[in-house]
This record gives sequence, C-alpha cells and structure tokens, in this order.
Amino acid sequence: MQASPTRWQAVCRGKALLKPRQIAEQWVKRFNAGDPAEVAELYHKDAVQQDVGQEPLTGRPAITAFLARCIEVDYAICIPEVIDECGDVAAIQWRTPSGKGVLTFFTVRDGRIAFQRGWPANYLCSSGATS
Repeated sequence: MQASPTRWQAVCRGKALLKPRQIAEQWVKRFNAGDPAEVAELYHKDAVQQDVGQEPLTGRPAITAFLARCIEVDYAICIPEVIDECGDVAAIQWRTPSGKGVLTFFTVRDGRIAFQRGWPANYLCSSGATS
C-alpha cells in the first residue's frame, strides 16, 4: 500500500506543487522579466494582495494591473537580499535599483499564492510597529 503524499508531494495537473520558497524565487524571476501576467499566474484566481496602507486587491486581474504599475516605475527590478520560508509562508526582503527596501510575504496554498502582503522595509521601524 502506497502512503498518502505529503502536502508538498501532492500533484496538481501532473506537476509537483511548489514550496513557498520556490514560489518566491519564481516571483522574483518573473517580476524581473517584466511580465505581470506571468507573475500573476503564481496566484490563486481569487488571491488577495495588500500593501500596507492600501486597500486589498482581490483576484488575478486586479493583481496583474497592480504588478503592471509596479513594473512601470522604480519597482521594475527586484534585487533579493533574503528569501526564506516558514510553513506555508515565504518572505522576501528586497530592494529596488534606487535602494528602496521592500518586505514581501506570501501565504501559499496548494502551490499558489493565496495572500500577499508588502511593506516598505523602513515601515516597521518608522511606524513603531514591533510585530
């Protein structure tokens, strides 16, 4: 008798699901290629993306439009400094070519991003937030 596959060994359309860190690495690669639709394919169709201080965006079309705006401005290149994962969450600490720091967290379910949250890297310190 074959053992049940673990969460990360599950198969989706004939392909093994990606772990959160792998999703984050793919996000960086696709973002830097400048194709927002390719980046958005990493998200669930009803995913939520929210940057601090902004209203949440729901669904791939809204997320694709947001990514397109980001790619057009200074955020056009993601220079990762740290990529890590813990459970179903991946984190990227990155900067833009002009030096703006960004923290991005992805909650991954079934091999796709279900929720993304982003902060300017200096937000946690300047806002007085401690957690």
